[in-house]
Amino acid sequence: MAIVSELHRLGFDETSYISFLLRYYGEVEGEIEYREQWKSNIIDMAENLFKYKSQKDYLLEFFNEPKHIELDVSTEQLKQDDRFYDKKLYESSYFSLVNETIFTEPENKNSWDTQLFITEKTYKPLMNYHPFIVVSLPHTLRYLRQQGFETFPEMFDEYYDVIKDPKERFSYIIRELEKWKNYSEDEKNHRYNAIRPKLAFNKWHFLHKNKEQQLKTRKKDMLLSLHPYKNND
Repeated sequence: MAIVSELHRLGFDETSYISFLLRYYGEVEGEIEYREQWKSNIIDMAENLFKYKSQKDYLLEFFNEPKHIELDVSTEQLKQDDRFYDKKLYESSYFSLVNETIFTEPENKNSWDTQLFITEKTYKPLMNYHPFIVVSLPHTLRYLRQQGFETFPEMFDEYYDVIKDPKERFSYIIRELEKWKNYSEDEKNHRYNAIRPKLAFNKWHFLHKNKEQQLKTRKKDMLLSLHPYKNND
C-alpha cells in the first residue's frame, strides 16, 4: 500500500502501469472488523515507513477506504493462477517496480524465519527482459547476483539493497524513483540501452539454471537407484 500511495503522490499513475489487488478482500469475517484492521494497518505503515508528514497524509487519504487497482488481471484470476501476466506491459515500459511480499522483518526475529522470501513477482521481470527495482528485504539483489543473475546499477543506485532500516530503505527507493522521473527521455533511453545485454542473459540464465538443476536432480536420483544399499536403513 505504501509504494502504491507514493507512486500516485509522485504522479507515476499518469505515465506508468500500476496494479494493486485486494487478494483476500471479502474473506475476513465481518466488514466492520475488516475496515478497522485496514485503518490500523495504514496508520502503522505510515509511521513505520514514511519520514514526512506529506507522505503520511497522502497515504491516509488515498487508502482511507479499502480499494484495489486492477490492471492486467482480476483478483479472482490471480487466485486461480498467480503466474499470469500481460507481456505487453513489459514491452511498453522501462522497468518493473517489484513490490515483494515481505519488506520489514518482525521485531522478534527469534520466533520467525527471516530468510529472504522471493516470489514469482521478482522472477517475472527476469523472464520478460525487464530491469527492476525490488521493494523487499535487504540483500535481495545480492542473493539474485549470487544465483548468477545480473542487476542494474547502470539504471539505478542499488545501495538500497544493503540498508537494513526499513524506513531508510524505503526512502532510498523513493528517491531513486524521483530521480528516474526527472530524467529526460534521452537519458532514460541511454540508461536502458546500457543494460539490454543483461536482460537477454537473465532470461537465458533463468531457463538454463532450472534445466541444470533438473539434470543434477535426475543424475542424483539415477545414482541412488544404482546404489546397492540405498534401501537399507
